[in-house]
Amino acid sequence: MHSDIKRGMAMLGAVTQLENHPKIPPNARAAVLFAEVREAFLAIQAMGGAQDSSRNRFLSGTSERRHVASAMRLLMRQIARVAKVLKRSEYPGAREKLQVPRSNGYSALLTRASLYLETLPSIKSAFIERGMPADFDVRLRSLIDDLKQATARKQIALADQVGSTAGMRARLREAVQAVRELDVIMSLLLVNDPAMYAAWKSTSHIERAPRRNQKAALESGPMIGGSEPGDSSTASSPDDVAGGQYLLWSGDPPPDTRQT
Repeated sequence: MHSDIKRGMAMLGAVTQLENHPKIPPNARAAVLFAEVREAFLAIQAMGGAQDSSRNRFLSGTSERRHVASAMRLLMRQIARVAKVLKRSEYPGAREKLQVPRSNGYSALLTRASLYLETLPSIKSAFIERGMPADFDVRLRSLIDDLKQATARKQIALADQVGSTAGMRARLREAVQAVRELDVIMSLLLVNDPAMYAAWKSTSHIERAPRRNQKAALESGPMIGGSEPGDSSTASSPDDVAGGQYLLWSGDPPPDTRQT
């Protein structure tokens, strides 16, 4: 799960803890919004599990593809070594066609392996005569199929992982909109309870990710003559949501973005 989504989830989880707080006066619309936030939190959790599963399948496909490609190259090198000792006059073009590609790319490997399969049927006996196992071409075909399948599994897993991430961000944006509306309601319900409203404001925002200069400051020590890197001034505004900069929320928009 990406760090911005984790920060958003932390906020949603904290907001759900206030759903039945005794100091918050009952309000029908607030109850609906709290339910939306809770449902979004659970849905994103489920999508996060699916994302983790997709990532594991992606990594498995990557590892399997590397292993299959290594076995394929080894077999193709054995075939190429035999092809080099065949007489050109009896087996024209065999040496040139049965070369292992220099490129490490999987596409080049598959293309050359397919050429091997086209070339071998008419001269297979010469390879068996020189020590290759009788089913070496069948084994090569099997490895080609395995590599194609591992590549397909990797690509499908990646698509699922990207889709899960997009789904989580979309659902989180919806939840942030509910929190924005809740903030307006809380400002009215808690007008006579500034301590509780301050607790709500602290709960219902997402801190920005630390900037590079802030990370350096954290490593070197407190800032002199300025705010600490982790203070609330780093929280983002709701305009980040509308602007596509993910989902960060800090309550009221800055003065230059207020509607008139």
